[in-house]
Amino acid sequence: EKKSPERSLAALVVEYDLRLAETANPQRRVDILADLADALGKESMWLAHAEGAKELARVTQLYDKVISKGVVVRARALPMEERRDALDPLIQRLQARGKAAEHPATKAPMPVAEPLRQLAAAARRGSEQLQQLMDEATP
Repeated sequence: EKKSPERSLAALVVEYDLRLAETANPQRRVDILADLADALGKESMWLAHAEGAKELARVTQLYDKVISKGVVVRARALPMEERRDALDPLIQRLQARGKAAEHPATKAPMPVAEPLRQLAAAARRGSEQLQQLMDEATP
């Protein structure tokens, strides 16, 4: 039996929520949220390919929320001396996700293109905010 996108998405979010609940380590929490964002980004790209516009819009909104209210907020809690090592790879991942979403957005039908542009914008904002946090830690 095939899982509905909503059910598999809910299961994914619950899995990461459980992982978050298991640790108080700020670095680990940032990594878990970044992994969730990656999973949502991959799901978005799959939905874009399948032209699942309604689901794509929901997943894109969740991706934006995980980045802005999860990854960035938790990254602020990282000690200054850990920020560069912790955030540089995340910035790279977000930049790659943004670029991966921008290209198909130029060719996709409007109901799919708009969420892809929103995904790219969320990734760009997240990478810029993390870069600011990393720069604060650089003497």
